[in-house]
Amino acid sequence: DLYYADGSVVLLAAHAGKTHAFRVHKSVLGSHSKVFADMFALPSAAQNEAYDGVDSVHMPDDAKDLEDLLRALYYPGTILSMLENRNPLAAIKYKGILLLSQKYFVRVLQKLLRARFRADWPSTLPEWDKLMQHYASLSASAVPQHDAASQFIDNRMLEPASAIRLAREANIPEILPAAFYMLSTISPFMDFDAFRSSAPPPLA
Repeated sequence: DLYYADGSVVLLAAHAGKTHAFRVHKSVLGSHSKVFADMFALPSAAQNEAYDGVDSVHMPDDAKDLEDLLRALYYPGTILSMLENRNPLAAIKYKGILLLSQKYFVRVLQKLLRARFRADWPSTLPEWDKLMQHYASLSASAVPQHDAASQFIDNRMLEPASAIRLAREANIPEILPAAFYMLSTISPFMDFDAFRSSAPPPLA
C-alpha cells in the first residue's frame, strides 16, 4: 500500500539483504520534510536511474524503518493511535522511526514520539510514583497482555535497557534517570531474551 500508481518517485531501501521499493509522492514527502523537499528540488535523475518510469532514489536507511516513516506520513491516524497508550517495547518498536524523523526533520512526528518517551519515563517523583502504582495494579490483575503470544508480566512494563540506548542515540537525556533507576531494580539474572527462549532458566 506504499506503492502508488501515480507516485512521482520511488524510494529504494534494503532490509535483511532484500531491496524494497516505495512509490510515493514528492509533494507529500516534501510537505512534511525540508530535507525531502530540497532533495527533490535537485535535477531529475538520469534515465538509467529511473524505476518504473519515474525518478528513483537509493536510500541509505533500513527499509523497515523507512516504511514506518512513510506509513506515518501517509496514515497519521495509525501512529497517533499507537502513541495514545503506553507500549512496553516502545523504545524498540519506535526507535527507527524516531531516528529517521530526526534525520529528515519531520518535526511534527519527531515531537509526538519524543513526547511519548518523556511520558513513559517521568522526570518527577509524583509522576514516577503514579507509574509504579500503575505497574502494581497490573501485577495484581488479569489485564490482557500487550502481545497475545506473551507470557510475561514485564511485557506490560517498560523495558529500560532499550530506552537507555534510545535516549543516547536520539538525544533524549531527560529520560535517562528513570530508565537507569528501573534497570537497577532488575536482577542481573532476569535476562530478557533468555526467559523468552524455548528452555528458560529456572528462577530459583
